[in-house]
Amino acid sequence: IAVAYAWSLKGISFFISTIGSTRQCPVGYVAAFEDDYGNVGTSVIPRPEFATFLYILLSMIDEHNRQRQSFLAIERSWPTQDCWWRLATAVLGI
Repeated sequence: IAVAYAWSLKGISFFISTIGSTRQCPVGYVAAFEDDYGNVGTSVIPRPEFATFLYILLSMIDEHNRQRQSFLAIERSWPTQDCWWRLATAVLGI
């Protein structure tokens, strides 16, 4: 599956996946925007099922990386200039 998915005027996200469905998700993305008078409005934007799954998964990955980089501080605890050792410590930190 190769999909270009746009949800804002700032850019388009491109996804390439071997799993998932391009069917429309029953729960759309709720976008908030400000009109010319400063009032905040919302709009429900439909998106494919795999995009919904991906955004749920990406938030979990971001939280994991945040904990790994701040709490564990593996990159600071085991300083190295060797890229392979750095990769191994990052994988072990997962």
